Amino acid sequence: MNLYIVSKEFENNSSNLFSIEEGVSCLVIRESKDFFEYGGNEFSFKNLVELVSCIEKTGLTFNNAYVYGGFLKFSSEINVRFLFSVINSLFVCNFKYYDFSQNLKDRATVLNRCFKSLDLYPCLDKFTNNISYLTFKDFDSKLLWHYSEKMRLIEYNKVSTTLVIDDIKAALKNKKPFSFIRLNHCENRLLGYDYTFPYQESEITYDIQFGYKLDKQETAAISNLIKNSVKKSDYLGVPVYKTRISKKLHILENSTYIHLRDFGLWNNQQFCDVNIHYDFGKSNEFLKILINSKRLFAITCRRLSKIQNIINKKINIISIPGESRFTEENNLKHYPNEFKRVRRVIQENIKPGDLVLVGGGILGKIYCDIVKSNGGVALDVGSLMDAMENLTTRGDGFGNGFWWQ
Repeated sequence: MNLYIVSKEFENNSSNLFSIEEGVSCLVIRESKDFFEYGGNEFSFKNLVELVSCIEKTGLTFNNAYVYGGFLKFSSEINVRFLFSVINSLFVCNFKYYDFSQNLKDRATVLNRCFKSLDLYPCLDKFTNNISYLTFKDFDSKLLWHYSEKMRLIEYNKVSTTLVIDDIKAALKNKKPFSFIRLNHCENRLLGYDYTFPYQESEITYDIQFGYKLDKQETAAISNLIKNSVKKSDYLGVPVYKTRISKKLHILENSTYIHLRDFGLWNNQQFCDVNIHYDFGKSNEFLKILINSKRLFAITCRRLSKIQNIINKKINIISIPGESRFTEENNLKHYPNEFKRVRRVIQENIKPGDLVLVGGGILGKIYCDIVKSNGGVALDVGSLMDAMENLTTRGDGFGNGFWWQ
């Protein structure tokens, strides 16, 4: 089965430039028609995201795929990337993207970001005097840095919760500086700023966490600080690599591996699952760590009074502003104002052997590094603190089985 996707721009100007192979089953989608038919069903779409959804609903896997025309004229970079990513995971042989030569030149920066985020490296060829095309040769293998030696080491040898907890205990006992950081959606939007993802992706994170925008210079500064924090960490929680893309978030998750490689962030860290912090909340051994800690801190917007009562120990709260989507009134700017204050508080108060629970979003990764630099043990537990307060801030909630329940 072959897939043909033709944009309005290309169809209106060059309708005679593409031909369907005789005797080969084909699915042809013309943007100008806003629908296509397959298997007796009609699939309608109003935008690029709906088009992608319709392709997936067919349940088809394609031997070859051909995209004609610059969809960037009709949709955002984020959606165009999603189109390429779904095509990536739906076919197994050959992929070509045709466009006007000048368009490819004008859109080179955007397309490069799209392809880097998907770990794709196309070759450029001429079709006619004014038409060029990108060929994604050996397309399947381009997916699979995941399956290279280092990726197998990460994906198939992730450390168990028990071993992570044992290493946390050892760090506290020996007063060894230690940093555990988790990487997922929001972090990768900033890690990949202007390399794999545009500034608009950073804005999504800012809307979620801050409720206000930061400029490109500030974004670059945060990106560099997160990179440095990741490289100096002892443990990294990373998501499972997806070989079939069905959500935009899957692209962000997979980019974790691309960023670790391309930015040189692999530095002998141990790896575990990105959601291991919920295992901490269900582990009696982790509870004992909190109870037995000599000095316990938390960088959070939560009070944690229930947890303090359970462990019968004071938690020294280093307060930060909460996520904007869960905070009605927040006149404090987490970055740069409160960030500078929190950094100063950490540097003035944290000592070797101190345990610091961190729930600070993208800036929390940087706080973990500052704690480690001061000799402390920093654990990026993120939304686990929301679960401790019985707040539904992720999906349908956090379920049961936590030791404070």
